[in-house]
Amino acid sequence: MAKKGVDGLDNKKKIIGIAALAVIIIVVLIIILIPKKSDQQKASEWNEEHLSEANKENKWDDYSYDEKVKFYKDNFGIEVPEKALNFEEMQKSVNKDIYAWLYVPELGIDTPVVQHPSDDEYYLNYNLDGSKGYPGGIYTEPTYNKKDFSDQNTVIYGHNMKNGTGFAPLHKLEDKATFDSCKYMYVYTRNDILVYRIFAAREVLSLHLLDNFKYDDTTWPEFLQSLLSDDDVSGNGKDQHLSSYDFTKDTKVLTLCTCLKSGDDRYRYDVFGALVR
Repeated sequence: MAKKGVDGLDNKKKIIGIAALAVIIIVVLIIILIPKKSDQQKASEWNEEHLSEANKENKWDDYSYDEKVKFYKDNFGIEVPEKALNFEEMQKSVNKDIYAWLYVPELGIDTPVVQHPSDDEYYLNYNLDGSKGYPGGIYTEPTYNKKDFSDQNTVIYGHNMKNGTGFAPLHKLEDKATFDSCKYMYVYTRNDILVYRIFAAREVLSLHLLDNFKYDDTTWPEFLQSLLSDDDVSGNGKDQHLSSYDFTKDTKVLTLCTCLKSGDDRYRYDVFGALVR
């Protein structure tokens, strides 16, 4: 009877020992495997890791030009056109206020963008060579927009020239087939490449978009959504827009603004694009 009690005790010790060993093995496996799984998730979710809403701007600035081009191709299938641009040379030989380049290949728009240091309307009235008159420049306003395109809405202005220069080509988007085929606007700066998806091209009331309208986290996406409506402000029947787009409070927009072909100064013709990021 005494021997049987010892055997039973030994069996219990073995069971406890095996259970303890199993617990140790499980804990070790958890310690080893969990970090690997997390690393795999981070590696497979490049965009989430590097370009979250909280840090995407800071991270984006850390990437080289080639990495940004690769990002657009890998994540959105967008082939960014190559442009041989020397901003330092252009600022020396053409105009010191050149800070960006706008390219919309389907429309034939391929032009420098300027911003006067203090005068919002300087390039409305003066050419890149400093002479007064038309066509002026393709420009942004220093009062309302920074040069890094980080604003909620960056507005670029240009005259609707009768000879087809300036921003006259924007009116080609009144044709639905052209609008459907012209998807992207490309902006190049000294160290950056920005791609905007065109989502609307339409006549709007002649009100300064950046001075007359202020938007918060709720009203900004609501305003952008309104640009996809069939509300024909001027009644010309030529407004074009996508059927839908996923706007958020963080959506950054590029607006190209020019006059109407009719010369009716109650309205402007605007092309809107959302930053692909």
